[in-house]
Amino acid sequence: MQSTRQSFRQSTAISPTEGPAAGGTSVTVTGSALTGATDVSIGSVAATDVVVVSDTEITAVTPVGTDGSVAAVWVTTPVGTNASGEVTFTYAG
Repeated sequence: MQSTRQSFRQSTAISPTEGPAAGGTSVTVTGSALTGATDVSIGSVAATDVVVVSDTEITAVTPVGTDGSVAAVWVTTPVGTNASGEVTFTYAG
C-alpha cells in the first residue's frame, strides 16, 4: 500500500513538547491506532529508537533540529502517514 501524508488525529500528543536542537530527547507520542507504526518523524527527519509500546503509545528519540523551529510530528502506520498540525515538537536551545 502506498503511504500518503494526510492530516488526521491519530497522533494526539507528544511529551515532552520541546527539547534541544542537538536532538536526543526521549519522547512519547500518544494517540490511537498506532499499532504497526514503522516510523516517527519530527519535521522531515526520522526519529531513532522508535518503539511501539501499545496501540496508544510510541516512544522515540528526537533527531537533530534547528534551534527555535516548531516541527510537525509524523507517524507512519500500515494505513498511511499522518500529521496533525496540533501535534508539534519545538527545538529550543
